[in-house]
This record gives sequence, structure tokens and C-alpha cells, in this order.
Amino acid sequence: DLEQLYAALLERKLITPWQRSMLLQGKLKGFCHGHYRFLDHLGAGAMGAVFLAEHRAMGRQVAVKFLPPRLARDAHSVQRFLREAEAIAALN
Repeated sequence: DLEQLYAALLERKLITPWQRSMLLQGKLKGFCHGHYRFLDHLGAGAMGAVFLAEHRAMGRQVAVKFLPPRLARDAHSVQRFLREAEAIAALN
């Protein structure tokens, strides 16, 4: 039973509650990108989706934001996204 398997993985802290939720919905991909493992979905807005992620080698948790493909083709949106990222990076 998949629900029991995912509950056991969650109990052993091998997956997060968000990952369990995604797996139960049949979403088996998208938990990693590059050096990052996604732990939770934090939110979404006009400029993209934000995830809590952990750098797999360093173990450091960060927020990762993705710009939707439709906006990535628009130079103004890309510049706005980069300004927002710079402003947020200056906070930490």
C-alpha cells in the first residue's frame, strides 16, 4: 500500500509532508533540481513559485524561486525577477 509506504518514509524523515502529498497525487518528478532537493512549496505569485530547498552537498536550506517559462521570454519580467532576487539576497 503506497500510503503506508509513504507514511513509513515520512516517519523515518526520508521524505517531507509536502513530498508525501505530491507522491500521493502521483507526482513522482520535480523533487530535485541541480544541487537542490525541494522540501516544501512556500507559495506562488505573479512572478513564480517559491520552494523551500536544501543544498544536497552543503545541507543548507534556502528559498528557491522559479520564473514561469512564459515570463522568462520577456526581458522586462526577467529584469524585474533579477531585481527582486537581488533585494531578497541583500536581506541575508
